[in-house]
Amino acid sequence: MNTKIKLSIREKVSAWHVQNTNAYKKFIRNFERTSNSNMDFFRKLMQVVSENIPEEIEELWQCLTNRDEDASCSIFETYGDMLDRCANENHCFSVDIASGEVREYEDVNNPQLQKGEVLFSKQISDSVFRKMPRKIKALFGLDGINTESEDLTLFAFVILAAALIAVPKFIQNLISKQKKHYQLAYALSYFMIFDHGLMKVQKKLSTLMITQNWDLQSQMMGDLLSRDLVNTSVSHGYDTKADWVAQSKEEDEETAETINATLAKVKGSGGRRADFGSIEDMCIGDKSQLMRLIRKFFDEEKETVSLAYLFYALKETGHISVRDYKAFHRAITLAFPDKNIKGVTKPQARYSEVQEIADTLLADDYLKYRDYNCTKWKNAHKVINRWLSIFRSVN
Repeated sequence: MNTKIKLSIREKVSAWHVQNTNAYKKFIRNFERTSNSNMDFFRKLMQVVSENIPEEIEELWQCLTNRDEDASCSIFETYGDMLDRCANENHCFSVDIASGEVREYEDVNNPQLQKGEVLFSKQISDSVFRKMPRKIKALFGLDGINTESEDLTLFAFVILAAALIAVPKFIQNLISKQKKHYQLAYALSYFMIFDHGLMKVQKKLSTLMITQNWDLQSQMMGDLLSRDLVNTSVSHGYDTKADWVAQSKEEDEETAETINATLAKVKGSGGRRADFGSIEDMCIGDKSQLMRLIRKFFDEEKETVSLAYLFYALKETGHISVRDYKAFHRAITLAFPDKNIKGVTKPQARYSEVQEIADTLLADDYLKYRDYNCTKWKNAHKVINRWLSIFRSVN
């Protein structure tokens, strides 16, 4: 039976990449083509979002921006009284992200939340609004919204509350079309987690802003996006503060100030990047050639215990970065789910044995030692020496 492994999101994404390297290369090529005259890459991403936005949000936005008093808005019709109580009577509400159920609580200080519910209140909304950059708050005024603080905070509360209420339906829409967006979703995830994607987007954004005279509103939205990119990148551990400091030195003065100001406030994840590496990430040297050879190894060696020999050969030739067999075994299992790889115990124990007797076992005259004159060690001697020779020829 195959080893049953409960995969984290990062592990699933890494395993997808190993099996879909061409799809990811195509994703990167499309990203790199992005320019002021070619926005197809970002247009496709926005299309994924826009085509899944619930109708209720579209209605709400039309209602708010058109100032049409007769316009119908299902969120207001359904939740208007509740939102009014939350804004004026110290009530709050929660949304069950899985089911979409909305529950109102009469005491904002003592809501009896159920598992899976997300709480929202006027106080939470005000806190989010206060932390918005002044330039972004001004956008509401530019759109004709009364710039008095009370009006702005109420407007922000309505928008954020409606967005939260709509999240479950948005997720359901995405799930219903998951086959359509499957490759794109995984490519985006790998891009962010393992390939410094958020830093690359920031670099691309800077280039677009510099090479074309964006209007004031676009510039402000660009600055806000830069802040979000830095914040998400560092707080999730995709990149370190040191990575961003290095990149800021390559940016124009205004962008560098935005990056450094955000870094001063964001809390990192202990300085760690994504803590899981794929087998390709672990390989040192010509990764494409090494991956081809590893696949060839599987074609020749069918027993799981032989992975001990593969790891030893890679390690001795300096082609693997990880020092722990268990991490190597896990990465190999995820990368080759079709190879019927069994548990870690036996190959890990065999690797430890090989380490202890390698000098004798791999010598030409090893058979003069009686203990090694058996099928087990004869096979080990043959396999390890063969693959040491192969891997030594790889750059």
